[in-house]
Amino acid sequence: MIVETILGIFLTIAGGGDKSVDPTSAVIKGIQGANKIIEKKKKDELNASVHEEVYQMTKDMIYKLGELK
Repeated sequence: MIVETILGIFLTIAGGGDKSVDPTSAVIKGIQGANKIIEKKKKDELNASVHEEVYQMTKDMIYKLGELK
């Protein structure tokens, strides 16, 4: 996705065809693509955080049941 965005912006600026393209719209599309990537990474970090918390709670519960801690 990042490669497509960078390549698209490069082709737009270089004038990759007969069609007239507004560079501003290409930059905006690039920013929107980057925002989608950032949101996905934040979501993945949240999922990892929830997984770690559940793991810790499970471990604590096992220790409590076994009276090891």
